Amino acid sequence: MTSRALTVGFDLDMTLIDSRPGIKATYQALSAETGTYIDAELAVTRLGPPLEQELRNWFPEEEIQEMGDRYREIYPTYAIAPTLALPGAREAVAAVRA
Repeated sequence: MTSRALTVGFDLDMTLIDSRPGIKATYQALSAETGTYIDAELAVTRLGPPLEQELRNWFPEEEIQEMGDRYREIYPTYAIAPTLALPGAREAVAAVRA
């Protein structure tokens, strides 16, 4: 009989973290940097589709790739670094590790 390691996966968003505040902050930073209005409050209500689809609401088609690249560049600063784990997330990961 072959021994198999147990694998457990967690969905990151709304299981371990709430990414909406960071995503909103990233859209706000991109808006400030480019001078293009982005309704970040509205954008975070439409999470799920690819980033480029949302960016098409705010930028001309010829700028979508560049804006998507820039969003991804600034995302760690505005969305990852300040994001805290949801209550119980650390304990859940620790329990699985144990």
